[in-house]
Order: sequence, then C-alpha cells, then structure tokens
Amino acid sequence: MIGKIFRRYEEFIPDFQDFLEALRESPPFSIRVNTIKSSFEKLSDRFDEYGINYEPVEWYRDAMITEERVTHTLEYYLGDFYVQELASMVPPLILNPDENSFVLDMCAAPGSKTTQIAQMMNNRGHIVANDIEMERVKILRSNVKQMGCLNVTITKRDGRKIRGENIFDFVLLDAPCSGEGRHWKFNPLGWSESKIKSLSKLQSSLLENAIRLVKEGGVVVYSTCTYAPEENEAVLSRFLDRVKILGVKSPVRALPGITEWRGEFYGEEMKKAIRLFPHISGTGGFFIAKLQKA
Repeated sequence: MIGKIFRRYEEFIPDFQDFLEALRESPPFSIRVNTIKSSFEKLSDRFDEYGINYEPVEWYRDAMITEERVTHTLEYYLGDFYVQELASMVPPLILNPDENSFVLDMCAAPGSKTTQIAQMMNNRGHIVANDIEMERVKILRSNVKQMGCLNVTITKRDGRKIRGENIFDFVLLDAPCSGEGRHWKFNPLGWSESKIKSLSKLQSSLLENAIRLVKEGGVVVYSTCTYAPEENEAVLSRFLDRVKILGVKSPVRALPGITEWRGEFYGEEMKKAIRLFPHISGTGGFFIAKLQKA
C-alpha cells in the first residue's frame, strides 16, 4: 500500500524501483554525540569497553551508527548522546547559527534539533524551543534537561500565533507533516490527499509567522520529513515575494527541489532546496530549504 501511495511521486524520484526496495528497510540506528557533556572520542572509548560496534558518519563528526540499540547504556541516561535519525541531523547543520545567536525552534518537540542546535552554539546564545502540545512540551523539557542545554527557554504556543516581528536571527521550522519520509513508521491508513492539503495550509501559516518573526536578512530553515510537493515546494512558492531561497551545500548526497509537478509551476528557485531519499542519501526522506528574509 505504501508503494501505491508513493507512485504519485514516480516522475521526480529517480531509480524509482530502487526507492521502493529501500522502503523495505529501516534506516541504520544512529546517534548524535552530545558535545556539551561528552565527545566522540570519549563515547567511542566507552563503547569499545562495552564491546559495542560502531562507525563514524563521514559527513557529520558528531554522529555515529551502532550495530545495536544503545539505550541500555549508562551514557544514554547521562545524556552523553541522543538517538536521532541521520536525516533529522541535517536541518540544524544547514541552519548553522552563530554562538551568540537568538534562535527560535518553532515546532521543537521532542527536542532532537533543539539540543543539536544548542551544542552547535556551544551552549551559548539563546534558543526559544516551542511546541503546541503539553505532553510534547514535557518530553521536550526532559530532553533539554538531560542533554544539559542551558541556553534554551521552552514555551508552549501555537506557532502561528507567536507574537512579534523582526526578533530572531534564525528560525527553524521543522513543520508538522504527513511523515512519508519516515517510511519505517509511516501508517498508510491515515494518509489521504485531503489530509495533505490540510497540512499544507497549516505549514503555510506557520511559515508566514516564521518569516514575520525573523529579522530582516535573517535565516529561516523550512523542513519536513515528507515527499509531497504540496507540503514542500508548493508551500515555499507562496512566499517568494518575501524571502529568497539560499543555495545550500548538503552534507549528505541529495537531490534538488522540483520546479513543477502536476501542472503547477513552483519556480526555478526551488532547485536550491534539497530532497533526501533513502536509496540516494542513506537516510529517511526529508525536504530542506534555507530562506533569507528580504
């Protein structure tokens, strides 16, 4: 059934049969070393002592792949690392905030990207990590505490209604989406084109406010873990009069965004966005665009 749903994307996914085959496998078990508390060298030494096999991720020095789930280790409970799918690590790397930046993570729970950004900023600057649901906020708060992130303020707001204008240097909008890129967890029974259209409206409202909140010349990274153009390029195309899409150098092999689909033209600028696919990137599916407020 998943393959049937994803047939709608066949025209822009190269080697489509290889893509379908990749959907049969889960991604490798990956972790991000929390450099606020530990280092790759320290953690790898402990894994050597435990007899845990691992390998570094060539495109991200703070990440590793392990042959087994390592959530039984003391280091996990100490917050020395965070279990995080590889594709999820890419948006913060593209955001790439400075140490002293003022950053908003608009839809932050459970906190994988918030805590990654915190360590990238060396626990300096200020991050506002927001989410709308209390249960998710509780998880976010727990993870931020466990990772030792001291530069994070947690808020519970509807991202569409966060007030202000020209406040933040950087905004990460990892938007709620249909989750097609997480094929190992994707439930096709909950999928419909009407749901995608509804999500597209929500994503557009969130992005509109993200652009309002970021300073002029500031950066918004928009990302989803889905393939649907309605949730990706179509959303961005509504704001090309307010932002420009910046070219990005993807740390992992990726394809450019698409310029048109099903008779709808999104613009040549979409080629500057990136798309991750399991058979090409070795990760889950993701869409990422880096925007600068005009």
